[in-house]
Amino acid sequence: MKNSSRDFSLDLLRALACIMVLGVHFVQHFPLPGVIGAFFEKGSTGVGFFFILSGYLAYCSLEKEVARNDKFSGV
Repeated sequence: MKNSSRDFSLDLLRALACIMVLGVHFVQHFPLPGVIGAFFEKGSTGVGFFFILSGYLAYCSLEKEVARNDKFSGV
C-alpha cells in the first residue's frame, strides 16, 4: 500500500541519524582518519535527531487524529 502523504525527507533524516549513531560506535573501536573519522566522532548528535524526529512525528500523528475526529480520543 502506497502512502501518498509520506515525507521522504524525514526518511532521509532518519537514515542520516542512523548512520551517525552506527558510525560513532564503529569509530570507538576502529578509528578512521580524516574527514570521515571527524564526522563519525560527532555521531552522538544522531541520537538528538532521533529524539527531535520522534517528537515531531508524534505531534503530526496527534494533529491528524484531532483533525479527523474534531477531538482527541485519548492516549
